[in-house]
This record gives sequence, C-alpha cells and structure tokens, in this order.
Amino acid sequence: MPKDALGMNAWLDTGSVRDLMDYRHFDRLKETHNIRLEPSDVDIVTLNDEEIEVHGIARNVVWQLREGYKTYHSDFYVLKMDQYDVLAGWDTIFKYELLKLGPDIKSHNDKTREKEKHWRRRQRELTKSFPGI
Repeated sequence: MPKDALGMNAWLDTGSVRDLMDYRHFDRLKETHNIRLEPSDVDIVTLNDEEIEVHGIARNVVWQLREGYKTYHSDFYVLKMDQYDVLAGWDTIFKYELLKLGPDIKSHNDKTREKEKHWRRRQRELTKSFPGI
C-alpha cells in the first residue's frame, strides 16, 4: 500500500448500484488528499426503506485493495454509515471484475447463449428454405 494511503475496510455490495463512503472517512481524505465533494440531490434508500441523505459525491477517488496491485477509480456517494467504511456497488464490481460468476449463474448464462445460437441458426435455415419469411 502506498505510503500516503489511508486504510479503510471495504465491502462488495451487490445490492447497491452506487459506491458509498462514510463521511468520517471522507473527512480524512479531504484533508490529506485534497478531495472535494460535489453537490448531489440523490438520496440512498436502504433495504429497510430508510432514506439516507447524501452529503455529496467524491469524484474519481483512487483506491486499491490492501494486498492488490491494481489501482481503481470510483465516484463515491458520501453519507453517514455507522456500520461500514466503504461499499463498492454493483457497477464497480462488474467494471473491475471484482467478483466472478459462480457455477450456477455461469451454467445458466451458457445454456441461454446456446439456446439463442440454436434459435438464430434455426431462423437462418428457415429463411433459406422459405425466402418469403
């Protein structure tokens, strides 16, 4: 980890679309890394249907995993989260391939692709046999 890095615990949250950061950690970043908040009119709604006010968006925050070698860039919505430091949302998880699809989902996707290929092949055959279709 770089010398000027600030440690935080991050969780991958497949239930969240956005990347979230607790305000107390943003407060540390803004002093040491000169990161500012942009205004945001977004409210985050929890699984309990509780709305949480967003203080703003910290754009293009550079981060990496503790034992990792890659550097990532994300926009974090800054709010008060007592239980978490940082949550990486669905978009970031897929953008950076932080999780791989398990065997059930991979198998389902493979079968779906095969069915689609079969259907397209069948359509081509029918079009050749019956040009008016």
